[in-house]
Amino acid sequence: MEEFSSSSMQFYDPEESKKKAQRRIVAGACLVAAVGIGIGVIIGWFSHTSDPPTKCDDPSCAFPQKLISDEDPTVSQKIILNMNARDIKRNLEEFTVDPHLGGTKSEDQLAAKLYSMWVEQGLDYVTKVTYEVLLSYPNDTDPSFVYLLDANDVVQHRSQEVEKILSPAQNRSDVVRPFNAYSHPGDVKGELVYVNYGRIEDFVELAENYSINVTGKIVIARYGRIFRGDKVSLAARYGAIGIILYSDPADYSPYTDEPAFPYSWWLPGTGVQRGTVLLGDGDPLTPGYPATESAYRTRYPALPTIPVHPIGYDDAYHYLSIMGGPNASESWQGKLNFTYRIGPGFVNNTLKVRLYVTTNTKMVNTTNVFGYINGSAEPDRYVLLGNHRDAWVFGAVDPTSGTAVMMEVSRVMAAIVKGGTWRPRRSIVFCSWGSEEYGLIASYEWVEQQLKILSDRAVAYLNVDISVEGMQALRASGVPLLYDVVYNASKKVPSAGNPSITVYEEWLKYFPNDDQKPTIANPGGGSDFVSFIGIAGVPCLDFRYTFNYSIIDYPLYHSAYETFELMDKYMDPEFKRSLAVGQLWAEMARSLADRLILPLNALTYGQMVKTFVRDLEKGYGHLMVENEVSLDGINKAADLFFSTAQEFMSRLEKVDPNNPVETRMYNDQLLRLERAFINTDGLPLRPLTKHLLFASSTFDSYAGSTFPGLVDLMYGIEKLTGDEKVEQWEKVKQHLAIIIFCVDSATFGLKPWTHFD
Repeated sequence: MEEFSSSSMQFYDPEESKKKAQRRIVAGACLVAAVGIGIGVIIGWFSHTSDPPTKCDDPSCAFPQKLISDEDPTVSQKIILNMNARDIKRNLEEFTVDPHLGGTKSEDQLAAKLYSMWVEQGLDYVTKVTYEVLLSYPNDTDPSFVYLLDANDVVQHRSQEVEKILSPAQNRSDVVRPFNAYSHPGDVKGELVYVNYGRIEDFVELAENYSINVTGKIVIARYGRIFRGDKVSLAARYGAIGIILYSDPADYSPYTDEPAFPYSWWLPGTGVQRGTVLLGDGDPLTPGYPATESAYRTRYPALPTIPVHPIGYDDAYHYLSIMGGPNASESWQGKLNFTYRIGPGFVNNTLKVRLYVTTNTKMVNTTNVFGYINGSAEPDRYVLLGNHRDAWVFGAVDPTSGTAVMMEVSRVMAAIVKGGTWRPRRSIVFCSWGSEEYGLIASYEWVEQQLKILSDRAVAYLNVDISVEGMQALRASGVPLLYDVVYNASKKVPSAGNPSITVYEEWLKYFPNDDQKPTIANPGGGSDFVSFIGIAGVPCLDFRYTFNYSIIDYPLYHSAYETFELMDKYMDPEFKRSLAVGQLWAEMARSLADRLILPLNALTYGQMVKTFVRDLEKGYGHLMVENEVSLDGINKAADLFFSTAQEFMSRLEKVDPNNPVETRMYNDQLLRLERAFINTDGLPLRPLTKHLLFASSTFDSYAGSTFPGLVDLMYGIEKLTGDEKVEQWEKVKQHLAIIIFCVDSATFGLKPWTHFD
């Protein structure tokens, strides 16, 4: 028998009912009196006002001016001209005095500094959000090493414990020793095998051309070409018991006649690249959900399963120069002064390698800091600018060159707002992310936590991880919706190298595409934009000044030599390139925040989807036809999306600017276009990655891949046989159908509101 609680039943009390009736009478009398007074005031006002209310026949008079006002064209130049290279330089020098490794006290102190600066600048609202996450650190009392041992286990060589001090700025006790975050701790001995860059094709070449099996061996791979975590994962997949990573001078110091740091920007032999080897993004204990206090934390995180440790090329010489086995092919040869051999083992077969790794994980707090400029007309629409704050050591390039620029952008925008001459139509949000270097940790957690808000309200996310990695020209990656935004903004900013031309002209000169426009790469991985595009469907763009050398990265990447001195002397001596990046960043944000109609181009997206389908046909069409997979459906969907985008952009030109309801509806169609490509079930092999058109490659988390789910499924499919082959092709057909559905959904989203079928 059910029990009734007192909260679920109401009892009638005659005395209480009488009291309630009396209270209603008193309240009614008060209301009548208030209405009477209000009417009297209105009559009195109009009877004493000499001018009658103005009559306006223009429909725009029905709405507040701020709802129908378009951008003020003078604000653009005001922002650009008020930005100052000296301020950026001062910011960078101040922010790089101390190392600021993710999850440490020094990173928290920098977060507090940025918080205070945004308050002082006068931003409308400043806040911070903290998450407790799993990070990884070296053991300071029991360091990791790579040893060369003789037959009696006597040490013949040991890798350096710390990087040699080459400049006064480095001479700090709080510089973290070289390590690879999330490495599996371990102590292993064995024969050494050289595996080039440690890519899947390198392991295949070892097996097919040299009949070398790395099972039970320790492998050594040079940094570059693919994400270091993929190298570790592939080594483990092929049976290796450990992996050593090193930076070869061919990739980081190729010009033997030029001196290395501190006399140039080239990597010295004592320099070591730190970095995470975690596959996947965000806190490994809370995949798919934010690391809040109430979150469920798995006991079985997906972490690397073998030990890994990084070394410099001076140390690598002691191992690679005495390798035995066959000569490596020409494409495997590096720039150390010997012929590279593959192994296994050494010329002296009594020697072996010991890999001793003591890296450990622990729970720590990491913080995001946000500064808001509230929008005047659409404060519920957000244009977000972001940069991560943590660095492996001083991080003068990655990421603090971007941090220094972001703080100058916020300073200038806040000053103009405070001056009363401008306030953006939509809200602008500045984001400083914590612990990005470990695997986009804090930005991912925030996007997971705010997923529904961002999916509904975010206009775009503009990311600057590094502002300057070279002195040549701009480099950008992003989604087609934002191509016009960056092209138009770059035409307003003077080139840092030649002020007589624009950033756009310089960019086009060095990096043209087939359409004679500057090249924009597809978004891949490796920075804080990933969660915005990958799970929230927010249009994103990442950009920086880059180099035109045939090298892997800027040479001192993630080393202790990445100091303020490096930027000030060699990479951006007058901070002109940092300034140009800031001006471009600010102008893109202003355009997205200010324009009455969002400057997003649906037609460009339509053109790119058709290009993606053509590329799919070139790469896999023959194989698909052989296995009875038709591409007619995706071609038809792409054609319809393109023609519908054409019609939409034509209608957009005729929108009534004086009707804020109409402009909002058109803007909402543009806002939601990117979201159409989000599949809630994710990719077939990566359910936490949701975008069907853009994601990082499965075998290189840095590189971008179009139709990534199909690419995952098609990899190696021609080698399958029997039921396994049949089952895999069924998965291909199913995923292709899902892609077609999402392209059709994007098409429906661009149709007129009254008929979208």
